[in-house]
Amino acid sequence: MTRANSISAAFDHAVRLLENNQPDAARYVLRQILAVVPEHPDVLHLLGVCDLVEGKPGPAVDWIRRSLAGAPSDPVRYNNLAVALIRLGRFDEAVEATGQALALQAGYADALNNRGSALAELGRDAEALDAYTHAAALVADSAEVHVNKGHVHLRLGQPREALDSYLQALDIDAQHEPARDKLSLASHLATLSYFDPDSPYLAECPVDPASLDDFRAACRLLNDGHIGLAADGFEAVLQRHPDWIEARLLAAIVEYRRGGFASGLAHCDRLAMKDLPPSPQAILDDYRTRLSSVLRLQELQGAVHSGPALPPRQNGDEVLHLVCDFPRRAGTELRCLDLAARLGNHVRVEVWATGPDIHESFAGHGIRLIDPAAGEVPDGGTLAVIGAWHPIGEWYRAARFRRVVVVYNVDQPNHLEAAIKALALPGKPPLEIVYASDWMREQTRLPGRFEPSPVDLQRFRPQPGAFQPERFVVGRLSRDMHYKFHVGAPAFFSALAARGIPVRMMGATVLAGVLGGTPGIELMAVETQTPEDFLRSLDCFVYRTHSYFPEPWGRVVTEAMATGLPVVAHATGGFAQIIEHGRNGFLFHSDEEALHIIDALRASPGLRRSVGEAARASMEALYAESSFDRYWQFYAD
Repeated sequence: MTRANSISAAFDHAVRLLENNQPDAARYVLRQILAVVPEHPDVLHLLGVCDLVEGKPGPAVDWIRRSLAGAPSDPVRYNNLAVALIRLGRFDEAVEATGQALALQAGYADALNNRGSALAELGRDAEALDAYTHAAALVADSAEVHVNKGHVHLRLGQPREALDSYLQALDIDAQHEPARDKLSLASHLATLSYFDPDSPYLAECPVDPASLDDFRAACRLLNDGHIGLAADGFEAVLQRHPDWIEARLLAAIVEYRRGGFASGLAHCDRLAMKDLPPSPQAILDDYRTRLSSVLRLQELQGAVHSGPALPPRQNGDEVLHLVCDFPRRAGTELRCLDLAARLGNHVRVEVWATGPDIHESFAGHGIRLIDPAAGEVPDGGTLAVIGAWHPIGEWYRAARFRRVVVVYNVDQPNHLEAAIKALALPGKPPLEIVYASDWMREQTRLPGRFEPSPVDLQRFRPQPGAFQPERFVVGRLSRDMHYKFHVGAPAFFSALAARGIPVRMMGATVLAGVLGGTPGIELMAVETQTPEDFLRSLDCFVYRTHSYFPEPWGRVVTEAMATGLPVVAHATGGFAQIIEHGRNGFLFHSDEEALHIIDALRASPGLRRSVGEAARASMEALYAESSFDRYWQFYAD
């Protein structure tokens, strides 16, 4: 065998070793070749690849640059050089390296993908998107390229395109973790974009300017809670443009909101005949499910307790089982534990979790895990499922209860439908429904009773002597989710800051991209402070969620009222039923109204004090032990 053949055979052996994930063995063979041919360009390159495989990008750069001296026309080497440079955070150099690779091979998809990654790290998102788009066109089966493209779409404020990209990635690889991680956010933001009258997507709608103005006006009416007027506006637009997807989607939504379920479903059925992109399809699926379910709920009237006498008590009926899920610290979980604390003074209470993923803050609450295999299941007395979405296992069929209750506190009628079907089985008592607010009961048109989510009046109370007439800080508290903020929230809070009014918001880091660094606005993560301490740092509480998500009740509003704060809240939401405008709080429709109210509160410490005191008195009337008797007695009957 000639020397050249021996070197070639040794090199091929090193390649196979590297392919078998043996970089150390490959490196040993390659160094033997270098001892004979010191600047062999292929060997130098492969040594760089060995270092890349082992997570050593620094040495990899040196090896690959040396290899390029002997093979300056190889696009693969420039691409691998870019990979090493990206890992080192040397993004400008990586852009240059991918440029050289693409100059040698214009349709080099991997180089385009790496170029996009480097450009994205430099904040050059528009250029990165061009690179990813070109790469995706060349290699349609690369999940990584579609995911990277989705990330850039999100940063550019293009959630519908991001959703499309993540779905394409998951079509290629259903288990792709980065795509799965971002899918929910993209879907959520894409949905919210349909409610934005200033959405850039509207510029793409093939309608005349007058119709576009009418659509925007109807959208603003929807966002401000003028549901009937919004419905009329969308209907007028659809008379002119019956195939306008955005208008028909929102027409279905306003019909759902005002109880026109059959009309809303007709809008959905018409859209269902179209081949829709993923984002409008997601909204269509959501509201078609809601509308269909709420219509089917009427067929389940007979399974719901509507007032007949309850069966007589028997031995063991004094126990109350509260069933919930506890993976996060949110309103439903807190409602369950607050109920347990209050009712425990009157009946024996057992709190059960449907799954083992229990938030660490709930340790010490005596929560039992439902475990049929170990015989750990609720049985006897009264079963109360707090939240209609919790799965009801096979254990329920064998259990015996005198009463069965479900608390419906999230606007998802399909969950309530599923809960009724799972709980209203032969041999079980008629299901009783507890509603988080009056409007949720009206939405289902089923019998049941309203019960406010409990608030601890000792924990949430005004700090004695803490009223500061010279101070005026406005704030809000919520979970850190986009749908907890109205579409106009950035402009609204910027307007407050521009007036010289300090703004504090806990659970608002989702606004950091638009409000972060704004003078006078403090954005805090959830649980930066305890809720009660945070509320005591405010002088006015303002609350408005996205029109996609009207609050079923709004526990944070009642906590703020219990703390003695004047509350300025949007007129839609369950909490509106306990706010008497101008006496114990304020209700508004538009941001202009809210700003006017806040200006009046700022100018009048006496008004702040009187409304805050009335708010506290209202919460005492609602939640004090003597007042809450009528609620706990329901469970003890």
